Amino acid sequence: MEFGFSKEQVLLKDLYRKFAETEVKPLAEELDEEERFPVETVKKLARYG
Repeated sequence: MEFGFSKEQVLLKDLYRKFAETEVKPLAEELDEEERFPVETVKKLARYG
């Protein structure tokens, strides 16, 4: 029985991690301070399905 990730799952995990590091993390503190929802970031994320 295989318990590892498939190649597709690994690629998606890496893609989402990179997105979080480049698009979410830089804005996180500012968004928290302003109590603002990142609509623009969510729209970018939606492109990935």
